[in-house]
Amino acid sequence: DCIARCENNPDCHAVAWNTRDEQCTLHPECVNPNGDPNFRKIIFPKKRTCPEDWKVIICPALSALCRNGDLVPDDDGFVTKQQTLDAFLRVGISRQVATDTTNGNFDHLTLNPPRLNIFEMNVVDAQSSTPAGDQTKIATEHFRSTGIRDADEPQEDLFSIFASKADTFDRWTSTELIEAIGQFDHEQNSDVLSNDVFEPARPMDCAPGDSGLPQCDSALYGSITNLLKEFGTPTGDAAQMVKTDMRRLWMAAQYPPDFAARSPRRCYDATAAAE
Repeated sequence: DCIARCENNPDCHAVAWNTRDEQCTLHPECVNPNGDPNFRKIIFPKKRTCPEDWKVIICPALSALCRNGDLVPDDDGFVTKQQTLDAFLRVGISRQVATDTTNGNFDHLTLNPPRLNIFEMNVVDAQSSTPAGDQTKIATEHFRSTGIRDADEPQEDLFSIFASKADTFDRWTSTELIEAIGQFDHEQNSDVLSNDVFEPARPMDCAPGDSGLPQCDSALYGSITNLLKEFGTPTGDAAQMVKTDMRRLWMAAQYPPDFAARSPRRCYDATAAAE
């Protein structure tokens, strides 16, 4: 009952059972109140689910698939490479982008089958350029990052900086998007800096003082431009997206209406409902 209470409380990540008075206490982290030896602490990974925890998924595309029920992790938060590829294709992501994205996220993993915890993809922090732990079992981050989704919830202040490049336009195109990304492609000498740096992914000719395309071309640019190409309308290099739709995709994991309308997921849903 004590653990069940914690499972139903989003702020609880540990429980303590007082053996003296049989009292259950919920905690946001592991603590031993006042050093009381009568407390027995139980620490367990809090089960994360998409309806509640989509906000901590650092990839906007995976977060949207998760929140909309198109990518369902197991009880430990893991998804497999094949499961993710199938989910991308199911919602209408092009096979090329779906394949490149899953290869980039899963092919370094030694787990069999390749799988990762989508709720724990933020493995690099601002103080470290290399994540702790076995890198063959955890996510690989981009070289540089906007940081918009690198916290417990999407960061409004960082998205506002990102979106400022489209302030005078009704729609996003690749031109405004490249400029928006470029604001965060800096490690020094800039008012806006990358949220973190994943040193193993540094482009060969990109020094800490360098930035921009083509010298510092990295997945920071590729992943976000693909987001527009796949979720925008029309698809591909000519893709555009209404500003409010881009905001909702990043900040609320909501599919753009035009994408949702053309997505083959509607056919899958209709088939499932008929069975």
